[in-house]
Amino acid sequence: MSRLNTTEEYLEKTITLRDRPVLAVTRGPGQGRVFELNQDTSTCLGRARANDIVLDDVAVSSEHCRLREEEGRYVVHDLKSTNGTFVNDKRISRQPLQDGDVIQVGETFLVFRREHLRA
Repeated sequence: MSRLNTTEEYLEKTITLRDRPVLAVTRGPGQGRVFELNQDTSTCLGRARANDIVLDDVAVSSEHCRLREEEGRYVVHDLKSTNGTFVNDKRISRQPLQDGDVIQVGETFLVFRREHLRA
């Protein structure tokens, strides 16, 4: 707080937080890596080098799944992968995500979360 002029009024500082959606690898190849999701475009996951997030997991399809923001929420779409995409142990074709949801592709487990950082 800082004092304004000679009056007894105080000005409080406003802290602005920036939303940062991420996927964190919690199990499998690449454990410990954290990937920031692009809020303007979709994010593709798979084994192929052309993906936004390349996973070094033989059980992951070359183009496994895609995440994109839809109406303020992130949604994961399975891209007809061989071994399927799972959210919280349930096989999905399309699933809106909530903070803390666990996505499994092949032997790789990723946690979706929205971090809030000072802008």
